[in-house]
Amino acid sequence: MPQTVLLCVDDDTILLESLYMELSQEFGTEHSIELANNGKEALDLVKKLMQEGHLIAVVICDYLMPDMRGDEVLHQVHKLSPQTRNIMLTGHSNFEGVANAINHANLYRYITKPWQPSDLKLTVREAIRTFTQTLRLEEQKQMLEQRNRELEQIKASLEQKVLERTSQLHLQKLAIEAQRDKLEMQRNQLELINQTKDKFFSIIAHDLKGPLNSFIGFTTLLSQHIEYLTTEEIAKLGKDLDKSVKNLKNLIENLLTWARSQTGALEFNFCKIPLHEIVQNNFTLFEPAAQGKNIHLYNHTHQNDAVYAWADYNSIDTVVRNLLSNAIKFTKEEGQVNIKTYSQNYHSYIVVSDTGVGIPEEIQDKIFRIDVKYSTKGTAGELGTGLGLMLCHEFVVKNRGKIRLESKVNQGTTFIIELPISEPEE
Repeated sequence: MPQTVLLCVDDDTILLESLYMELSQEFGTEHSIELANNGKEALDLVKKLMQEGHLIAVVICDYLMPDMRGDEVLHQVHKLSPQTRNIMLTGHSNFEGVANAINHANLYRYITKPWQPSDLKLTVREAIRTFTQTLRLEEQKQMLEQRNRELEQIKASLEQKVLERTSQLHLQKLAIEAQRDKLEMQRNQLELINQTKDKFFSIIAHDLKGPLNSFIGFTTLLSQHIEYLTTEEIAKLGKDLDKSVKNLKNLIENLLTWARSQTGALEFNFCKIPLHEIVQNNFTLFEPAAQGKNIHLYNHTHQNDAVYAWADYNSIDTVVRNLLSNAIKFTKEEGQVNIKTYSQNYHSYIVVSDTGVGIPEEIQDKIFRIDVKYSTKGTAGELGTGLGLMLCHEFVVKNRGKIRLESKVNQGTTFIIELPISEPEE
């Protein structure tokens, strides 16, 4: 068990024993008393005791010794154990040694020989007390240093947590701002969509009123004045009434088709479809209408030139039907309407061209928009709705394709549809 040690060093055996007896009587129960006959023996003993964990509280060393002077011994002790209280035993003429010990060995006291026992005991007692205080202060200092290190670690940990939390809060703030911006953008988009659809429905309502008013006018005229009308007048009214009814029918069909596509009720079944077959079916459908206006209708796609696309059959059939109907409607007598299909660079194309009235350049970027009304009468007075081309654009996009046009006024219009030739990779 570690002990506090009082070390006495003197080459005079009698003095050494006297020191031992006096110190043992006063301090022997609390401290261990060790003796050394010379400086080398004292330093070896100090090293040994310190290695064993003992505390050297006080060293009392004679100044004049044959192998090593007392001030030199105390100097070395101070190097080994700076807290030890060093006391020198000296004669009246050894002030040089005292000065050296003060300067180099942190001399606590010096006692002149012969000493008074009471002075010796008091000096040693005070030395032990200051040594104990120094140890206690050193322990407190170490504890404070340890506590400061712990506090520094806690501070560093808290600072790191604050940085991490600040970073988290910053990221959360950015996420909230991004979400807010996204919601704001969605709100603006919804407002724009609502405004667009409102405008669209106002256009449709206007277009519905036109043929309905004509229809009501014709029926009123027939019901109230039929007895005054000639057969030729009745036949003309019937022809005009037929045009209004057919135009109304086309408008309602296109409107219902568009509405079904917007609500998701219209299913798109993608598969490998024969474009040449769709073209041929619509060619057969519109051939009588073309002949009725003396328009030359040419189909450049044949069974031997089979062209396929990865798309929905019914929607592409609707697109081709609308484009052929428009081409015939806006082409004058003796004009031409051509339709062809081909494949190139992993895409299939449908091209419908006419030699009709054409579309003004300033209008071309508006004909596929839902919020813009563009409708003109055909070359035979046919009424248009403006809904057919918008429906074409809607269906082509849903088929992962593109639609574009090339047109010049009084020179004709060409619509080009681009569709994927095979199933897109995931």
